[in-house]
This record gives sequence, structure tokens and C-alpha cells, in this order.
Amino acid sequence: MVQMSATDASRNFSDLLGRVSAGESVEIIRNGAPVARVVPPAQRLLSAAAFRRLYAAAPPVDEAFGDAVASLRGVIGPPSSPWPS
Repeated sequence: MVQMSATDASRNFSDLLGRVSAGESVEIIRNGAPVARVVPPAQRLLSAAAFRRLYAAAPPVDEAFGDAVASLRGVIGPPSSPWPS
């Protein structure tokens, strides 16, 4: 794992994020002791190109599905809050 001082991480934060985005893990050191690790997320979002490929390969939605969704909306109603917490 690459080590970087807290000062360097602060001064070069964009570079740090770029390295982590590329898959590298970076340990942040302050006064000679590790204080943090910046690591790539366990699961990454799909790229736009990958999403388009998946979307293009998906089967079309039939009318029965649309009717089922509309009838459920009538039974369930709108959500109480658009931002559940």
C-alpha cells in the first residue's frame, strides 16, 4: 500500500482521488503514524457505456406490466416522503 503524508494528501487531494479511483489504496501518515486509509469502494457504479449495453439488452416492457404498475399505484398511493431516512 502506498503511503502519503497528510500534508501531501491535502495539497494533492485531486491526485489522491485519481489514484484511488484507478484502484490504488493509499495510507495517510501524520507524524510518522498511520491515521487513515483511502481505498476504492467495494462496489463501483456502472459506467455510462456499460449501462447503455445492459439497457439495450433488456427485454421490452409489455403493456401488462405497465397496467400492473398503474393499478399498484392506485392501491399503494404516493410515498409519504421522497427522502426516506
